[in-house]
This record gives sequence, structure tokens and C-alpha cells, in this order.
Amino acid sequence: MYFIKSFRYLFVIASFYFLPTQVSLGKPLQVVASFSIISDLAKQVGKEHVEITTLVNREGDVHHYEPKPTDVIKLNKADLILMNGLQFEDFLPRLLAASETPAPVITLSDGIKTLSDSNQQVDPHAWHSVSNVLLYVENIVNAFCEVNPDNCPIYQANATSYHQQLIQLDKEIQQAVKAIPTHKRTVVIRHQAFQYFEDRYGLHFFALEGSAAQAETSARRLANAIKQLQQGSASAIFAESFHDSRLITQVSKESGVVVSGTLYSDTLSRESGEAQSYIALMKHNIRLLKQALAHP
Repeated sequence: MYFIKSFRYLFVIASFYFLPTQVSLGKPLQVVASFSIISDLAKQVGKEHVEITTLVNREGDVHHYEPKPTDVIKLNKADLILMNGLQFEDFLPRLLAASETPAPVITLSDGIKTLSDSNQQVDPHAWHSVSNVLLYVENIVNAFCEVNPDNCPIYQANATSYHQQLIQLDKEIQQAVKAIPTHKRTVVIRHQAFQYFEDRYGLHFFALEGSAAQAETSARRLANAIKQLQQGSASAIFAESFHDSRLITQVSKESGVVVSGTLYSDTLSRESGEAQSYIALMKHNIRLLKQALAHP
């Protein structure tokens, strides 16, 4: 009960204004990011002027993350804490309450138009629309400038450069989807992580499960996915990085449709991998989707 009350108090304070945070001149801003995609966005804005600690590292599963005692230390050393919000980081409220950190907690999804999944739960995977990530970046810049105003012009310049890269990425994805025949634009996926991609770019993802960690598929939905693949109303099936692939393997086997590759949804790859940054992740996904679908 104490942890719950403490978290509520902390969250209300962090949601409405920044707590005083002193950042020494010349010292990198100490930022804690909840997971790897947010870490990358923050790094693009802060560059060498920020030092970022990630709670759920690359190739980690946010949905099933178990906080460690060292995470409390990380939070207490932070000048700023960045999270996605929309109940994506279920582990974080208890961790914040336990740490009693004075650092401001910034929810990067604030201001986006949210979507709900098939279970009528808000889908937290907003970063799969580049237009939403532009808002994430804006929220990061505002937070950095509030806590470290001396470096605000640098953060703004970095964000402007990154903004241009994101606009170009958005155009590339739209062009790639245009090359896919309209009757080939449905694919089967493990969990409902790509609704914002669907809403922005026009591909349809038939998910076996909802967007939440506890979501489960039904026999009826499984059978429906197999039927769609067999009849051609769904044109491809994809696995997801770092998610259990048994369901996808079962659907592939029973439908006779080979898995077309692995998409990245909730995490970046290792730095040497194919999704080492947010932009690389999005380019990897659209490349695989186009390869599988862009033929008559």
C-alpha cells in the first residue's frame, strides 16, 4: 500500500511540472530511458551531451521485464527519466515508487492520438508511426531544455536534423507501401503491435493476440488466420523479434505458408544487428514487408 501511495504522489508531481534538477555545466545530462527505442531517440537529440542508461536493454522484453535492485540506483542518479507510457512499461510504477527518485518522469506518448486493440485496450506501440515519433522527439527536446537550458540550442539543432531524417523515412515507407498491390496488403503477425503502422501507412496486420502482455489468442482467431492465409486474403506471415514463435510456426505449418521473415516491434537489435536504431528498425520492417508483398 505504501508503494502504491508513493507512486501516485510521484506520478502526479512528474506529470504536471518539472522538479528542480541541477545539471552541472559541462556534465552530461543523466537520462534513464525505459527501453531501447526510447534510448535511441534520446541519443539522437542529446548526442554527446547526454549519458543514457536503459532499463530494458536491446533484445529485451519489456512486457516481462523484472526490475533489479540496481535499477533503483539508476533512477536515483538520473536527472531525467523517459518512458513511453500508455501502460507499456508495467514494471515501472512500482520501481519509481520504490526508488523515490526526485527526477522528472516524462511520458513521451503525451499528445498522440491513441488507438485501441481488438480487446478494447489502448495500444501502446505508437512509435510504429513515424508521425508519432516526431512528437516523441519534440517531447524529448522540451524535457532536455527544461532540465538543462544551457544546452537547449544544441538539443534543438540536433532535433531539427533528426526531424528531417524522420520526414524522409516517413516518405520512404509511404512510397514502399504504394508499390504493394492493394489486394496483397494483409499479413499475419503474432501480437497487435503494428496498429499505428497500419493507421499511418495502409497495411493490415491480422494479429493472433492483442497488444497487452497478458493477451492470449483464441482457437477461433488461430483458425481464422490459417484460413486467411490458405485462401489468399492474407498474403504473408511474419515472426516478431524476441517473441515466442511457436504460434507463428503452427500457423505456418497448418496453412502451408512459409514465414517471410522477422519484424521488430518492441526492441532494437544489438548494435551490430539489422535494427540497431529506430530508423534502421523501420527500414528493416518495410523492406521485408515489401519483399514479401510487392508482387502481383
